Amino acid sequence: MKMKTLAFLAVGFISCELCAQEFYVTRDLTAENLFTTNCEGPSVDKHGNLFVVNFQKDGTIGKVLPDGNVQLFVTLPEGSTGNAIQFDKKGNMLIADFLRTIF
Repeated sequence: MKMKTLAFLAVGFISCELCAQEFYVTRDLTAENLFTTNCEGPSVDKHGNLFVVNFQKDGTIGKVLPDGNVQLFVTLPEGSTGNAIQFDKKGNMLIADFLRTIF
């Protein structure tokens, strides 16, 4: 019984070593200082585009393409500054705004 247990544990350790392999390697996609200090709200759409609030100035949303190119996606209405982005099931972008309240 002890031999079977030890053999099972050895197989478990080998498979755990395989799990430790890197599947994703991080890398910088954008140049330094493209986003303001209020940079928040990253969210990825179904096409792999990353959206982040406050691109180059507060009150904007930047779009980072999978290849690392960055562009202005939208400028929010005057007085708005986003701080979070979410996508609903239909792919609509929802933005939380911490400066402007609309009821």
